[in-house]
Amino acid sequence: MFRGARKEETVETASPYLSSTSAPQTAPIPAEARNGYNPEWLDEVKLDNFTIPRPSGNGLMRPHVGQSLWLSPYGLSLEDAARIDEFKATAGDDDRADERFAGTLFVLGKIVLTWNILDGHGHPYPPPSGSEEERANAFRALPARLITYIIDLVKGDTEGKGTGDAAA
Repeated sequence: MFRGARKEETVETASPYLSSTSAPQTAPIPAEARNGYNPEWLDEVKLDNFTIPRPSGNGLMRPHVGQSLWLSPYGLSLEDAARIDEFKATAGDDDRADERFAGTLFVLGKIVLTWNILDGHGHPYPPPSGSEEERANAFRALPARLITYIIDLVKGDTEGKGTGDAAA
């Protein structure tokens, strides 16, 4: 088994964002990642419930147990929510798909202040930082299923899902 893969486990939770498993302690959020917010105001959203099918087809795995995103305390504006809804409703349907995807990544770059996400080899994905464009581009390195799940987390559309499967 490669680093980062997790044995399937049952996680009883009261919320799709909180896990009853003991997650590793996370380092304090660096000042530059807090974007001026008081660290107690940031919303830590755990990725423990994100599941993907095993490559063998034998069940599911949870590759991001103990990893989190930290979100802005103010959430989405109505314009940002509409931009994400338009992307989700029409993804890949026309010539403007790339433009809508870039707009959605821009929104994520504003809302997701930092993360501690690792790839399948245990290496950290660089968190969003820098200009608005650089923050948005940080999401391009993440797997498509994880980006879809993060979009749903930010929108609050994950109740009862917990899967990175695009059909969920």
